[in-house]
Amino acid sequence: MRLSAHVVKLINSLQVNYRLRVESERELEMALEGVEDLLGDFEPDVLEATRKEIARTYNGRDFPAPALLFRTAQRMKERKTLAAYASQNPLQSHAQGRAERFDDRLVCDLLRTSIGRQAASDGWAGALRDFVKRNGHLPEGRDVKECQEAAQEFDETLAELYRGPQNKLNASLIKLGESILHRRRIVEDFIAGKRQDIAWTPIGDTQIARRVLQ
Repeated sequence: MRLSAHVVKLINSLQVNYRLRVESERELEMALEGVEDLLGDFEPDVLEATRKEIARTYNGRDFPAPALLFRTAQRMKERKTLAAYASQNPLQSHAQGRAERFDDRLVCDLLRTSIGRQAASDGWAGALRDFVKRNGHLPEGRDVKECQEAAQEFDETLAELYRGPQNKLNASLIKLGESILHRRRIVEDFIAGKRQDIAWTPIGDTQIARRVLQ
C-alpha cells in the first residue's frame, strides 16, 4: 500500500487529537487504504482546509470516519472553487446565492469530482448538472437521491413516449426528451474528459435517445 504525501500529512495531524482504534496491522492497513481511496485525489490545500474544518466542527474523540473526511473535503473543494470564481468575477459574487449568477466554469469545476464520475456512470449526470447550476454546490444525502430519481423518471417517461401513439404531440415531446438526453451525454463526455466544455447545440440525429435507452 502506498499513501500519497498529502494524505499521510492529514492522517498524522489528525492522530494528534483523535485516536485511531485498530486491533491489528491488517485492520490498520484497511483503514488507511479507505482514507487514501476517498481523499487521494484532493489537492493538498483542500486537505489542509479539511483538517482545520474537522478541528473546528468535529466533537468526537476517535479518528473521524473516512466518509466524514470525504464529505468535509468535498465541501472544502467547493469553497475553494467558489472563492476562485468570486475573485475572478467580483461583480458576480457567489454571496448573491443565485446559481444563475454562476457561469459554466464554476459548474464544470464542480462536475469533475468523484460524485460527478458516479453520476456519469449511473446515468444522472444531467440532473447533477442542473442541481449544481441551481444551487452552486454539489448535492448531499437526500438531494443525491432526488437527482437519481429525477433521471430515472425522465428515462421511463421517454421510453413510454416511444411506445405511445405516433402523433404530433408525442413527436414534440420526444424531440424535447431527446434534446435533454443529448445534453446529458455532453455532460457525461465532459466528466470523462472527452470534451473541454458543456456547451451544447440541438441534435440532428433523432435516433440518439432510442439507442441510449435500448
